[in-house]
Amino acid sequence: MERGTVVITADTVLRRKPDLVASDMGGETVMLDIDSGRYFGLSGVGPHLWDALARDTRVDALVASVREQFDAAPDEDVEHDVMEFLNRLVDKGLVRVVG
Repeated sequence: MERGTVVITADTVLRRKPDLVASDMGGETVMLDIDSGRYFGLSGVGPHLWDALARDTRVDALVASVREQFDAAPDEDVEHDVMEFLNRLVDKGLVRVVG
């Protein structure tokens, strides 16, 4: 499947690209994609999700983790925000659909 054509749902299983170099820089995760030579930075909830994506993880588990870890109010659209963020990571080739 080409980038940009993936549809992420609650039961999609994701994992971060294994050959990225990443480092915590004072609460922000900075990554280098060796294949493209591009740098990326994650802040806020991003580093939390990045850490969780070190292993195969379902999207609904990521959403639940964000709700719990960041005390999201019930009316906050956490699922939408997390899925939007994950779609951007997939589109950039930083995260892959594995199931």
